[in-house]
Amino acid sequence: MFQLRGENLDVEPVHDGPQGHVLQGRALTAGDCEPGEILPDSLDAFVALIQHKPFWVSPMFGDSVADLAQVDSEVFLLLWRQTNGSYGIALPTVVPGVRAALCGGEEGARVLAHVDDDAPETAPLVLIDEDPDPYELRRRTFDTLSATLGTFRTRRNKSLPPWLEYLGWCTWDAFYQDVDAEGVRRGLTSLQAGGVRPGFMILDDGWQSVTEGKMTTFTPNPEKFPDGLDPLIREVKDAYGVLWFGVWHTLAGYWRGVHPAGEIARQFTVRPSAEPFKFTDDGEPIHGHAVDPAEAESFFATFYEKLAQAGVDMTKVDNQTSQARFAPTQHGRDRMVRSYQKGLQKAANDVLGGHVLHCMCNRNDVAYRMQHSVMWRNSDDFFPNRPESHTEHVFSNALNNLWSEAFAIPDWDMFHSSHPAGAFHATARAISGGPVYISDEPDKHDFDLLRSLCTTNGRVLRCREPALPTPDRLFVDCRREAKLLKVFNRNGDHGAVGLFHCRHSESGAAEPIEDAFGPGDVPGLPGQRFAAWGHHRASGWILEGRSEASISLAELGCEFITLAPIEYDCAVLGLVDKINAAAALLSWSRPDSNVLRAELCDGGRIGFYAEGEPHAVTVNGEQVTPIPLEPRGFWAVEAPEGGECTLEVRL
Repeated sequence: MFQLRGENLDVEPVHDGPQGHVLQGRALTAGDCEPGEILPDSLDAFVALIQHKPFWVSPMFGDSVADLAQVDSEVFLLLWRQTNGSYGIALPTVVPGVRAALCGGEEGARVLAHVDDDAPETAPLVLIDEDPDPYELRRRTFDTLSATLGTFRTRRNKSLPPWLEYLGWCTWDAFYQDVDAEGVRRGLTSLQAGGVRPGFMILDDGWQSVTEGKMTTFTPNPEKFPDGLDPLIREVKDAYGVLWFGVWHTLAGYWRGVHPAGEIARQFTVRPSAEPFKFTDDGEPIHGHAVDPAEAESFFATFYEKLAQAGVDMTKVDNQTSQARFAPTQHGRDRMVRSYQKGLQKAANDVLGGHVLHCMCNRNDVAYRMQHSVMWRNSDDFFPNRPESHTEHVFSNALNNLWSEAFAIPDWDMFHSSHPAGAFHATARAISGGPVYISDEPDKHDFDLLRSLCTTNGRVLRCREPALPTPDRLFVDCRREAKLLKVFNRNGDHGAVGLFHCRHSESGAAEPIEDAFGPGDVPGLPGQRFAAWGHHRASGWILEGRSEASISLAELGCEFITLAPIEYDCAVLGLVDKINAAAALLSWSRPDSNVLRAELCDGGRIGFYAEGEPHAVTVNGEQVTPIPLEPRGFWAVEAPEGGECTLEVRL
């Protein structure tokens, strides 16, 4: 790998104007060039999304150029606020043969260029723009980057997989690599007994035929799956109602690649990596083996055809940022990555309808090659046995969305419903806008929590867009400051605010944090008056204009706030027995000042607000008696579950 720092780049702007400008640098030769320094004007605060481990990104913060100069990791997004209130952004780019990144420099952020032997003489390295609105700034800059590079499409220009709308189950934290066919049956039987039916499942690591950490054949491990995958998948779909069945593999095939003496090596050219590398932190460097990048497209086409023939509908593909290390030549790393991404995404698109989940992939050479795929694991794992990891997990996911939601649906990972932090994770997934799936062990479930996430047919009550940090939390490290993490989303004209206590103490007794929330936390939310509902507290507030309400949360405390617009002194909240209550609303209207009507996707406990006592309330045309909630003016009615229902309130 050849690395050029900023002082070796002949930097000049090649695009100027409202769409920002691209910095272009000589990518192959060093010379007497001016420094490629990015120095934000009048810097007030910044957040940098930096490389965390080789596979993930995580946020770091500062409020000065001196802080920025201390960043010693690769940066893939730099967002800053200037003292005049305007915002700036810098996005290092990827083109064939060159991967750019940022890092700290003497007077700001320097440009790094990772260069292959087929790199062009000049390449766009960094896109920079500014705007008074940080959310519009991000959207516009990523649109420009997509148009400039032509190698990826933004999320809004890609279709979403149907399995995203259903609750899922993954075998990883349930069995780890000890998974087998019987374990799959036990896991699904256990969920079925509690009335929960996953719409999709992922058979994670442990199903493949492997020798010495390397994949040998395309068929499953015969000891664990003696009949192959075909009959198991049919059983899973027929007996348990699973609609989409997924399997896991790494981008190279398995962790150390493809075995050079296995069956696959008789079909494809398998080459050793040019250099040995470590596969575990405490392991010895060894050579990985992978199918030659020239044959990557054929390799994935063959692999995915066999999976589809067995009934597989989707894949989760791990260890993607390590693929460069499998390169058979020292200066062919970018070629290795782009060949494998092209082959993977083409096969997934042609054979599986594009249903692939990228994992261990958080680097821009993967992100900016997502031409077809749209699902992206957004953070390091959910670790059930690491108490310190849960607040970090939710906080990092929320901030990482500033980057990933532009080109993907961010996946905040699986979790255990019965875990002590289960409600914390479930609330985060409910507002995330991404997939919601669990890794529960058999007979270890919190069915009430699971039912609060989805309808009776397993559809997740999901916000349509990915969540983002609220404007007043863009540059706040809530892991260290006594402020709640606040993220916002929307369900149509209803706002959603997630509140999370993200400070951790070894004793498990971090001080409670008191903070405030309000309609101003949801940029662009229309309305002047709102009925706010807190799911976990089962109580509400009335908020005028941009007023705020106070709330206090203990360590691992969380709350999901639904903000329902009040019209004619009345509002509908949705299903208040669900975390994301308003996601159950299909429509609502005020035919006149005395009537509130709402259509919901399922029954349950429907919440609404009315200043005066309702004159009559009906559900599906049948009169019901409303139940008073706290505070005065909030009401609920019970509606039969299992299908759409209509609420009508006459005042």
